[in-house]
Amino acid sequence: MSWRTKVVWSEGMLLQPQHLQQAERHADHARHVLLRGTTPYAWGFSELEIDAAALSLGKLALVRAVGVFGDGTAFDMPAVDPLPEPIDIPASMRDEAVVLALPVRRAGAREADAEGDEELVRHRVFEAEVPDSNTTGERTAMLQLGALHTRLLRAGEATDAWTTLNVARVVERRVDNQVQLHRGLVPPLLDVAGHAVVRGWVDELLGLLRQRAEALAGRMTQGGTGGVAEIA
Repeated sequence: MSWRTKVVWSEGMLLQPQHLQQAERHADHARHVLLRGTTPYAWGFSELEIDAAALSLGKLALVRAVGVFGDGTAFDMPAVDPLPEPIDIPASMRDEAVVLALPVRRAGAREADAEGDEELVRHRVFEAEVPDSNTTGERTAMLQLGALHTRLLRAGEATDAWTTLNVARVVERRVDNQVQLHRGLVPPLLDVAGHAVVRGWVDELLGLLRQRAEALAGRMTQGGTGGVAEIA
């Protein structure tokens, strides 16, 4: 049996948690296969913001991160999912990447942990009062929900047990504790507008193209007779 095989629902069956878990795995897998077939590189960040204040304290932390991991898991931090804990950058760290990591889904392995003791679980369990969306009044129910258990790791620490996305490359931590990041490293992106550096490059290129277009338009309106070579 595949860990992602479809559940066969039938009248009178004894419903177990495993039925819903298996159905969720099947739905996630089908969505991932469909997305991968239509958009081969449908993973990366659509938004990514690094905490500049944390860099001055010798740490790397995220302010916001939205995107999709390589296994198809979507995340939206901190609106839906919690941000990972900041990572301390040691003085000995040189030219090494930091990645956003999530434990991979493994057949037969636990995926949620209420105690917070197990490292390789995909979700941390918490309780929340949730209202009924289809009734009036203040009817609520206490539900156990799962928050994505992501971490910031040094690239060398991320084993095959994690699915990862590159966040930044640390050049060094200076004597004043300021962490210097490599400006040329571009994380995997779903939208260039989601990364300040890449967005700056695009804006600069658009500005140059606009200037060139205006210059060429000016030459053409002057009624020159030099032909194509004149505006090349």
